[in-house]
Amino acid sequence: MCPKELVLAAFSLSTPERVPAVIFGGGFWAAKQTGKSFRELLKSRDSYAEAVLGMQRSLESDMVFVGSGLNNLVCKALGCEVRVEQSSLQVLNHIKPEKELVGKVNQLEEIATLRQGFEIVNEELGDRYLVAVTSWGPFTLAANLVGVEKLMTDLYMNPRAAERALEVASLTIEEFYSPFIDLGLETVSLAEPSASGNLISREHFLKFTLPHLSRLVRRFKSRGVAVYLHHCGSTEDRASDIAAIKPSCLSLGQEVDLPKVKRELRSTCLAGNIDPMLLLKASPAQVAREAKALLNAIGDTPGFVLSPGCDVPPAAPVENLRALLSATQAQR
Repeated sequence: MCPKELVLAAFSLSTPERVPAVIFGGGFWAAKQTGKSFRELLKSRDSYAEAVLGMQRSLESDMVFVGSGLNNLVCKALGCEVRVEQSSLQVLNHIKPEKELVGKVNQLEEIATLRQGFEIVNEELGDRYLVAVTSWGPFTLAANLVGVEKLMTDLYMNPRAAERALEVASLTIEEFYSPFIDLGLETVSLAEPSASGNLISREHFLKFTLPHLSRLVRRFKSRGVAVYLHHCGSTEDRASDIAAIKPSCLSLGQEVDLPKVKRELRSTCLAGNIDPMLLLKASPAQVAREAKALLNAIGDTPGFVLSPGCDVPPAAPVENLRALLSATQAQR
């Protein structure tokens, strides 16, 4: 089986020849390897594509993520002031979300460059590796559009405003991905760090976030596109709720007891959840031990992808990332 087939087998709860291993995200890490800022990389499709391809040549992850680190480009397209820095896109001011803004998302020049970069990456890697494109999930995008504090306040004081922001975010995400799907995208990767139990209650998650996630999962899967859904932070209290909307794979952070959740959600493909700080600070031997311990704890339950619990630090040594990815090789 090629790496793409391994990942898709895990998504479908089949038993691949070995557990697939992926570096989730990696955009900041890839940019650092080039010595260029995101601003420089987004000047041309070739520069951006080469950063992604260079990372893949170095690591050979079973799955490749295009757009990692660049999720806030959507905020810029909708009118937020966004500062593109060496290794981040910082939202400096916020907007009042209106439905009329949704059609503007694909007019941004940097998003067009990202699409063109995806075409190059997918052309070179798509037959052998599963290539995903990243975005915020609806709650996190809404928080970045209107401001985290405002959205959190609106959940209690002005739920209609919160719902309006989430609706615009959800429609925007679908609009953002549509041209990528037309170009052959097979997997969307949604990240919801702001919707974890660290920030909002399960009650608010079920009321405000889950309906929009559910709609997006249905819409994308109806177009034949897999959904890799990443939730950072404390999510054990809502993991079964997320699983019920049937994402192709649910990626969880290092805060979660992943073997326990996997025992409870045997019919959902899970991914995770090696601590990214371990990848930054430990030795390759320590990374390998932790990865193999997690694999042993998961056991032979089908539907698992070994990955970091979140995006990898830009300064993580290449040897540590390779140690993570090679941990599943002994299973061949």
